[in-house]
Amino acid sequence: METINKYVYVLLMALFMVGMMSSCNPVDKINELKNSILGDDTEQMGEEDEVEDSNVSSARDNDEKENDVIEPSEVFVETINIDSKNFSVQVGQTKQLKVKTEPEEYDEEVLWRSSDESVVTVDAEKGIVKGVKEGSANIIAYTSDSQLSSNVMVTVTPKSNPNYGTVNLGYGTYTGDLKNGQPHGHGTIVYSTSHKIVNSAEYYAKRGDKFEADFRDGRVSGGIGYWYHDGDITAINP
Repeated sequence: METINKYVYVLLMALFMVGMMSSCNPVDKINELKNSILGDDTEQMGEEDEVEDSNVSSARDNDEKENDVIEPSEVFVETINIDSKNFSVQVGQTKQLKVKTEPEEYDEEVLWRSSDESVVTVDAEKGIVKGVKEGSANIIAYTSDSQLSSNVMVTVTPKSNPNYGTVNLGYGTYTGDLKNGQPHGHGTIVYSTSHKIVNSAEYYAKRGDKFEADFRDGRVSGGIGYWYHDGDITAINP
């Protein structure tokens, strides 16, 4: 390699001397000869840059394909109908409701509510209806996202039991199982004035509050009762 470089140097010097004696620019002559021997560096560098740019572009395209993950789209309810027409239940009686939807499988929730929970209640997720007192109310099934709904009217009738009814307790009315005209069994008191629920100052009902429990001979018999007040429910164990 060193020998070749010496020959090139000698050749270039000779050409330089010839150029000096001719009308041609000696530097141009030298560059022309250099390019013919060693090749055009600019052209080689350009080809190398093109190859490198192509590799970078290819790598970028591969990264974009890997990141381009297709997310599954959510399926929403298009139609919803309760699978029952208007119906009746007795006080204390329950009934399971279901819905028919299009499509049958979906990604949102179907929830339930009652237009009047003092007459009939419904489990918000399971659709189980329960009669509370005589009267009528609507049960509504609705979707959480698509905001579709369907409703059915429920009429609550008296329990077919002579030992069931409503009595005035003076501080409120009791509706439920009776014995000799007194609360005896399961029932609910709706308070018309402030009154102590059980023998504890902590549980003092206000007007409009409700208390659901089991009774015996007119008194709370034990077990857990439920005090409905100020939008809350408090479990009471007498």
